[in-house]
Amino acid sequence: MLGRLLLTIDAVGLIIGSPIADCSPTHIFNPRWPPHAKFHNGQTINLSVILGLAMLYYAWRRAATPLLRREFMKVAAFVGSIYWLAGLAAILYPGTMGLDPEFGGPAFPQAWLFAGFTRDIGYSSTPLYYVNALELAGVQDPPRRGGGTCKIERLPRLNLTTVSRCRPPFYFRSYELRSIAHALKATREEKAMSRRPLTQLLWLRPRARYNSCPFRRCFTSGRGSSSTSTSTSSSTASFFTIATAGIISTTTAAYTMAVQDTVKLEPRSLAEFDERMKREQGIDDQSPMRLRMEKFIREQQEAIVFALEQVDGKRFQQDTWTRPNGGGGLSCVLQEGNVFEKAGVNISVVYGTLPKPAIEKMRADHKTIAAEDSLDFYALGLSLVLHPHNPMAPTVHLNYRYFETMRPDGTSQAWWFGGGSDLTPSYLFDEDAVHFHRTLKEACDKHDKSYYPRFKKWCDEYFNNKHRGEARGVGGIFFDDLDASESDAENSFAFVQDCLKSFLPSYLPIIEKRKDMPFTEKEKEWQQVRRGRYVEFNLVHDRGTAFGLNVPGSRVESILMSLPLTASWRYMYEPEPKSREQRLLEVLRNPKEWV
Repeated sequence: MLGRLLLTIDAVGLIIGSPIADCSPTHIFNPRWPPHAKFHNGQTINLSVILGLAMLYYAWRRAATPLLRREFMKVAAFVGSIYWLAGLAAILYPGTMGLDPEFGGPAFPQAWLFAGFTRDIGYSSTPLYYVNALELAGVQDPPRRGGGTCKIERLPRLNLTTVSRCRPPFYFRSYELRSIAHALKATREEKAMSRRPLTQLLWLRPRARYNSCPFRRCFTSGRGSSSTSTSTSSSTASFFTIATAGIISTTTAAYTMAVQDTVKLEPRSLAEFDERMKREQGIDDQSPMRLRMEKFIREQQEAIVFALEQVDGKRFQQDTWTRPNGGGGLSCVLQEGNVFEKAGVNISVVYGTLPKPAIEKMRADHKTIAAEDSLDFYALGLSLVLHPHNPMAPTVHLNYRYFETMRPDGTSQAWWFGGGSDLTPSYLFDEDAVHFHRTLKEACDKHDKSYYPRFKKWCDEYFNNKHRGEARGVGGIFFDDLDASESDAENSFAFVQDCLKSFLPSYLPIIEKRKDMPFTEKEKEWQQVRRGRYVEFNLVHDRGTAFGLNVPGSRVESILMSLPLTASWRYMYEPEPKSREQRLLEVLRNPKEWV
């Protein structure tokens, strides 16, 4: 009884659940689905309901013997196992079953191979099993229930009692044999036969010259009657009629779908795929690099914000935002604090499409990028800018980012890391510059001794106000386009991790030392002039600012977070000779080696 109840629950869930699931707005009633997808969904609903009804039928069908009851339960269990086998892929590969590779959605191929294999095997083998089940159904009850009659004969050689020239009941016609159980009960070998597995009966049958069943040969030793032959011919003709009608209807549907204008289903976006993976699987060392990088910089953002709040004594305002096409970010901003006039620690995640001009420009540095009219991309970055109140405390900037372009199937095509950190003082303290550069050099030397001199020079060249002929600050490190030609993804990721982790040790000792130093109004004015130079570089030369402002749907507030709260521009302003201000300009016009 417990088995019947379990099979009943499974069957009812199949009969009710499949139509509800497939008739949802995202399936059959989805206006974006092409006709052939809706056609397949209709097939799935019909088959699911048929399988559920078949389960109920065989689970609760009466049987004359316990052996037959077990056989019927096996049939019902087999029918119900089809969906469970296909669903096993969702357990082995969670987070992938909702993605349809037929329409270009990214998915793990092994999950769909497994799911498709078990589903197709189940669908194709079920009708074959039904044929066997229909034959088993004949071994059920005495003739009084089914209404069939059979002539009982004896096969002395095999010591079996068999049935020939069967007239099946009206509701099964020639699809099954009936009353074998009644025939067995009427023989002297009933006790011996009850010990034999029923499956042996299906094989221990002699050949017959005439067959009264379309699916199997009846046990017979005599010539069938003319009525039997007529019944068989009529049954065969009906099968041909049904098959012909099915072929015509299927061909018509296929032709209609082929000639009409189809509606392309929009593939599941990469943003949706990433969100589902993070929700269902989490992020580990086997996750895509973009998700691992995102997890890391979110952890670092939290650590940096906490440390800066300890320095300033005020809390950052946190603003979570999302983009319509996927992605978003978290902006942490502090204005008019005790130490920082303005401080921002922002994360930005962007999913988008590159136009052809942008692709051609990127191909100059990345030959692996395909020359397409448009290309999906993923961009991730952590940006930090701190503008202290005190002119003796330097401004600092940090940015680490990851960029990836996608193939149409959602897999990675090209990737690269970029980033760096630089110091921009208004009043130069050599020991501060030395400490800042030494900390960065130690992080670089863990991976490659050539990194620091290369990236330090790159920083001096990049953060340069060419129209002024001076650097923005005393530099640090800067690198971009760190891709597979330089190092593999794992080593590049480890390098970025060490550089980002070195920020707090490089800057916190400096700000702690300078934040409470006394200053004059004139020194404050010089700080405002230097901040004006900072604004000029960000708006005129910085590639990150230009890229962000040109991305459709970008968040301008986050992009311009790097600008100071106050700045000034004085006409033809020049510092006094041999002053501290003049010494800073000399260093900015002629960058020096600090370590």
